[in-house]
Parts: sequence; structure tokens; C-alpha cells
Amino acid sequence: MRKKHATVDTLARKFWILNNSVATHDLLRLKAVLVCFFLYETSRFPSDKRYDSFFASILGRSGPGKPLFPESISILSWNYDLLLEKSYYEFSADLEVVQEHITEKVIRLNGIAAARNVTSGAPKKAEYVLDIGINDLIILFSYFFKNKDQREIKFRPEIKFAWENSGILKRASTVTTGTEILVVIGYSFPFFNQDIDKALLKQMEHSLKKIYLQTKGDVGGHERLLNLLHDVQYPDGTVRNRWEEHVEMIDGTDYFYIPNEFTGEGSS
Repeated sequence: MRKKHATVDTLARKFWILNNSVATHDLLRLKAVLVCFFLYETSRFPSDKRYDSFFASILGRSGPGKPLFPESISILSWNYDLLLEKSYYEFSADLEVVQEHITEKVIRLNGIAAARNVTSGAPKKAEYVLDIGINDLIILFSYFFKNKDQREIKFRPEIKFAWENSGILKRASTVTTGTEILVVIGYSFPFFNQDIDKALLKQMEHSLKKIYLQTKGDVGGHERLLNLLHDVQYPDGTVRNRWEEHVEMIDGTDYFYIPNEFTGEGSS
């Protein structure tokens, strides 16, 4: 079957731009489908080895079932899947710890494939399970909408795209401000996201010293990254991008690059 849109994000943005009642409902349906899809995929497959290796490399110990997440590392992600949560769970076996260390701390620029209970008195946090059956998913999907037997919507998808979330840059600034080393993994800086990417980089401009760009042979991503960074005029009158010598390419995405600048923070 021929795809009509380049990505799911493209379709979502199309609905958002249309901005009528039908498109608004279609955007909600799309988010509901995405949440259910990623919950199901998370249940079906084992943890991604790249995440497993990453956490094993950076985590320390702070007590039984409570990994010590290094304070010097912050994570921003354009992904809304639950791969971080699934892998972290294997280091704690406690969903509350996962919620505290990952779900509530990672800046998800497009939200997360989870649901929020919006009925009166419900806890105000994202809810998800890492092992769910198809029947429960069908029930969850129905809770996202009103129907003849349901007078109110019970759950809301927690996916919220960056371009519809006016507060995401303010939240991101809590971790971007003061950043000295930026590691970009498997991201090509598409035109689609350039306004957000430019704003994020601007938040780091006074502290950032080095950028590692880990991709799989994507030269275009390197060029787009440099285009987002400011050119400067040097004393000899030439204008060039000062970041050319401070961006290092890391080839391959079969692991998550950890820079030499990270020395670990031990355990308590």
C-alpha cells in the first residue's frame, strides 16, 4: 500500500494546521492510535540493547532497586516511545522509580506514548504499563473518546507535539541552560523541526563547548546543524561558522556514544 504521508508527524501537523473540528478529532484519534501502538510494541519486544548498554555504563547504585542517575546528564528526546522506561525498569523493577527518574525528568519534546487519567480526583501524571494485552488496549482506546455509553472522556493521550506545545521550550531550558557537552544521537535536524532546534541551541549558546553528532553516514544532518548555529565575524573580516571545529562526527548508531568528558559519578 502506498504511503500518503512521509511520516506520522507530517500527518499530525497537517491535522493541526487544518484546525477544524474534524481535523481536531482526527488528531486525537491519531495520538490515541500511537499511544496504543507503542504500548503494544513495548510489550512485544525485549529491551533495546543500546539503551541497556547506555544505562549500565552511566548508572551508579544508591540502594536496592534504586539506580543512581548521574546529575551531570540530562536527556531531551524527540521520540515518544517507552524504550527508555522499558530498559530502566530492568535496573530497578519498580515503576515508581522509573516514573521519578525517567518519565518525569526526560524532556520529551513530542510528549510520551502514555495516557493521563482526566477523571475527577485522578493523579495528575502520565500512566502506562510496560506489559499490556490486546484486550486491555482496546478498552484503553475507547476511553480516549466519548460514546453513547460514556458521557465523559476518561483518558487523554500524553503525546503533544512540540509545535503545538507553547510551554515546551521553557521546560527544556531547565536542562539546556548551562549545557557544555551536547551529544546528538540518530537525529538529522530535519527542516520540519528547525524552529524548535534553533531555539534549543540558542538556550545553550553561552555555555556549549562541544557537540558530538552520532549518525549513520548522514552528512546532511551535519550541514543542517551548522546552519542552525550562528556565523561570527573574525578579526580578519572573514565570516564563518565557529562551530565547524567544535562539532565531531561519530559514525554508526548501533550504540549510544558516551563522550570522554563524562567520567562517571560513582555510587553512594
